[in-house]
Amino acid sequence: MDRGASNTRPRIVAAACRLFYKTGFMRTGSDAIAIAVGIAKRTLYQHFDGKSALVDAVLADQHAPMLARIQDWAQPGGSGPAELLTKLFAACEQWATQSH
Repeated sequence: MDRGASNTRPRIVAAACRLFYKTGFMRTGSDAIAIAVGIAKRTLYQHFDGKSALVDAVLADQHAPMLARIQDWAQPGGSGPAELLTKLFAACEQWATQSH
């Protein structure tokens, strides 16, 4: 894997996303994220002002794929809005119970 500077920010976001999902936002420290990426904590802070900026970046990174997933799940078809909502919530439940 290329570990160049241009690749560092996306690697930090990806590692933070994995750790946030595994242990939660509050229980994931910057030390753990830096170790997971293989960088110094100082390097992490050169890319993000703080943990809240990193959380913002993770959420922004996940927004488009999740929105596309929801739009796919919510495709019309069936007898009406109630069936659409039932289908949407069933798909959300299935996604939430999978390991990511």
